[in-house]
Amino acid sequence: MDLRREFEAAAEFGRATLLKTRDRYRELSLVKQIAVVVFALIWLIAGIFAVIYHKRILEKAVDMADVWVGWGIKGQAILFALVFVVGFPPVIGYSFLSVLCGMVYGFHGWPLLTSATLAGSSASFLVCKNWLREYSEWCIRHEPKIGVFVSALNDEEATYWQNFGVMCLVRLCPLPYSLSNGALAAIPTLGFSTFAGATFVTSPKLLVPLYVGYQLRKLAQDGEATETKLVDILNMVIAPVAFVIVTYVIYKRMSRKFETQQNSLVLELDSENA
Repeated sequence: MDLRREFEAAAEFGRATLLKTRDRYRELSLVKQIAVVVFALIWLIAGIFAVIYHKRILEKAVDMADVWVGWGIKGQAILFALVFVVGFPPVIGYSFLSVLCGMVYGFHGWPLLTSATLAGSSASFLVCKNWLREYSEWCIRHEPKIGVFVSALNDEEATYWQNFGVMCLVRLCPLPYSLSNGALAAIPTLGFSTFAGATFVTSPKLLVPLYVGYQLRKLAQDGEATETKLVDILNMVIAPVAFVIVTYVIYKRMSRKFETQQNSLVLELDSENA
């Protein structure tokens, strides 16, 4: 029964998101609407070419991965630097680099990806917290999902471990990586040790994009039967989808919990004032 309600809530969330997207599109000027349509068409055409020439693309990607491995320490340093940079908002590309790390190094790339993620996110958090506070507040306004956790993390009466647990849930939720780093820096009561510790504790989730990259590399290898490739594709799709579903369920349940707590607090204040 609970699972059914979760799926119904997810469907309702999807419909609400589509309606909100439609309304935002209608609010744009004509020039911006045309730009959005052109951008969408470019993505569609790129997707069609990717489907048609996927085998050749994967072969080139594997060739690039082999060259990258041949660079040795230099290749690891380059990938570390790239992952470090995308930790700063509004830079994008973290998911792509995570999959690339899996394609190049397989599961052995987990220490590299984890250390680069921890270093980049920590540096972004400290810079935004100490020198870019206004920009951090802008990140919160442009990532409303984080607002669900702001009230919990900004509770002065909460213990360290309570904030640590909530921060771990934030790290498990499918939030934009760089924007979340900047937005979380705007929370006054969120300390660096809580932020960095939760980032490290939840680092096993990085095995998912590493697995996807590893599977992509296997798909490009010659000599595999069609049935084997089909199984690889299914595994590559199921793993991240399952992870997103689980984290979404966690997010929705925590959202309802925080909203209930806030509503009860408002009722208590109203009764005291009365």
